[in-house]
Amino acid sequence: MELYMTHATAANTNANVLTLNANSDLEIKYFKAHELTKAKEYMDEEEYIVVRANEHFNVDCFNENDFIPIFKKVTPYRAPLNIKYRPNPITLRRTVKLLLNNEVTAGICLQGESGSGKTELALYISHMLNWPITIKQINNELSVDDLEGMRTLENGNTHYVYSDLVQGYRDGHIILLDEIDKINPDTAAKLHMPLERKPWATGKEGGELIYANRFTRFIGTANTNMSGEDMRFASSQSQDSAFIKRFLILPMIRPDEQTMYCAAEAHFPDLKPSCLRMFAKVAFELNNLKDDELVMDIRELISWISTSKVLDEEISVGFKIAFTSKLSSEACSRAEILLEQLYPEEVSRSVSQL
Repeated sequence: MELYMTHATAANTNANVLTLNANSDLEIKYFKAHELTKAKEYMDEEEYIVVRANEHFNVDCFNENDFIPIFKKVTPYRAPLNIKYRPNPITLRRTVKLLLNNEVTAGICLQGESGSGKTELALYISHMLNWPITIKQINNELSVDDLEGMRTLENGNTHYVYSDLVQGYRDGHIILLDEIDKINPDTAAKLHMPLERKPWATGKEGGELIYANRFTRFIGTANTNMSGEDMRFASSQSQDSAFIKRFLILPMIRPDEQTMYCAAEAHFPDLKPSCLRMFAKVAFELNNLKDDELVMDIRELISWISTSKVLDEEISVGFKIAFTSKLSSEACSRAEILLEQLYPEEVSRSVSQL
């Protein structure tokens, strides 16, 4: 699959029924092009339409001749669209181009702080490209059976049932390994071959091989680079080098002030722009201190605004509840001083007074 992509999409309704599977009672439904993209021009291929990336995503970060595919088949595995989510254009471009190039055989690991939009980006790409996605939440107790499947008893007989992960691997899904840095290293070894889209030797009798679909891709999300050195994330594991090398580590870009404002505006269109810019300014300046403990991500920014709006008390109260209460005493003091320095008068006002 060459480089392709898509923009504002419709819900999985009113799809055009083109084909009936002769071996099944289920109809295979396909979207019409206008239900998948607002792009004015497209090429119609057998399994997908091809559109210009910039036009589909409504951005200008791709090259003029960068094209993307949007799959036509209606699938229940397409992620829903979060209309309030705004991806970073540069990270979006990098992720999409790496996913769509067949020469890249490694998985992609989106690495960043909690609330930096790692999982949201994977879900956004799934929706915008109508690319089915299978999600596996990772923790250190995850077993090989959880990854591959297990034997089950049905009507007195036992048979092997593949996991959703294996089925998605076979059927061309994006496989999202959420919080991959928390996986037990012994379990992680079982993913070495699949991550390179090589035959997956399962635990079924005789080690049946499952082959990757040509559209299968792996995306991992992680707070760390999987080295185990960042002590802020106690549940993250130190992974084997052979596992880490099967990923491209793609750092999430910290949002600038305008990105913070746009995210706030998407969540709170009823609030004054001047009010939202104040909140965004504080978040940006906190991040500009280059202190990992004082990072305010978009999730915490939205929490601060929503808390302040609901309580309708001084914004400093919401600031403490949503942010500084989680910090060390020293970091808390620095954050509160910064807020007062930036907005000495507004800090004692409520959202309705701003």
